[in-house]
Amino acid sequence: MFAFVITCPACGYESDSFAEGLDIHENTFTVLFMKTSDRTFRVEVVDEYKMKTYGGDLGSGMGVDAAIRALAAPAEEVIDLPFGEDASFSARCPNCGRVGLNRKITGLV
Repeated sequence: MFAFVITCPACGYESDSFAEGLDIHENTFTVLFMKTSDRTFRVEVVDEYKMKTYGGDLGSGMGVDAAIRALAAPAEEVIDLPFGEDASFSARCPNCGRVGLNRKITGLV
């Protein structure tokens, strides 16, 4: 499993590190959401209790996708990036406002 940060190529912004998807050590699932209106993003770490509240089971993998969609606010979408590789996406930088951020691998979890 990989650890990532979100970076901005324009101003050098760097988010806190987070695990990609399922973290088997912490039994959590990390999701990136983006507001469609202003393209701001948020990283949400979903624990087992919250996942079960929305109908998902981290242990079996059943209902996880539906639970993640249910966690999105009304004007949000899930940012779906390729697994295990650096990627870019069209969200707004919280520091300088530029649209166009990168997800970079920083190590292993």
